[in-house]
Amino acid sequence: MFNRRQVIGAATLAVAAHLATTGPAAAAQTGWASCPKCQSLWWPNTPYAIPCPAGGHHTKDGSFDYQVKVQSDGGAGQGDWRSCAACQSLWWSGGTAGRCAGDPNGHRISSYAISKSWYYLVEFEPQVPGLRHQLGWRSCANCSVLFHSAASGPNGRCATGGRHQSVGSWAYLLRY
Repeated sequence: MFNRRQVIGAATLAVAAHLATTGPAAAAQTGWASCPKCQSLWWPNTPYAIPCPAGGHHTKDGSFDYQVKVQSDGGAGQGDWRSCAACQSLWWSGGTAGRCAGDPNGHRISSYAISKSWYYLVEFEPQVPGLRHQLGWRSCANCSVLFHSAASGPNGRCATGGRHQSVGSWAYLLRY
C-alpha cells in the first residue's frame, strides 16, 4: 500500500528523470506579430509608433501571437537574430546591418529609448508534428528581416522599396 507522499515523490522523480534526458525546454518570448502590410515579424509591445516599409506604421491586425526562442537557452535553429531598435523587426545580425525602415544607416540593436536587444534563435522547417506553428518564414536578402512568404502572393514590402527577396534564405517556422 502506498501513501500519498510516496506517490507524489515517485511522480516528481519521474518528471525530473524525463527532463534530465530530454534537456531543458527552450525559452521563448511571446507577443511578436506579423505586419499585414510588409509581412515582417515585429515587436508591437512598445509605446512608440514603429515605421513600416509599406508606409505608415506597423500594425498587428489579424496576426497570430508568435513566439521567438531566446538564443541563450539553446535548441535547434539559427542564432544571431535581433530586434531592431528603430523598426522593431526581427533581423539576422550575422551579416550586414541590412536596410531599415526606421534608420537610413541600417538596423541597430539599441537606441536612446530602447535597450539592447536579446539574441534570438529562429527554428528551421520542416514542421514539428503536434505543435502550433506556421511554415513559410524567410529572411530577406535585401533588408535582413524575417518575413512571411505567402505561397500565392507577393512577398510584402522591403525597406529597399521593392518586395522582400527570399533568395538564399533558409526555410523557417514560427510557433504561435
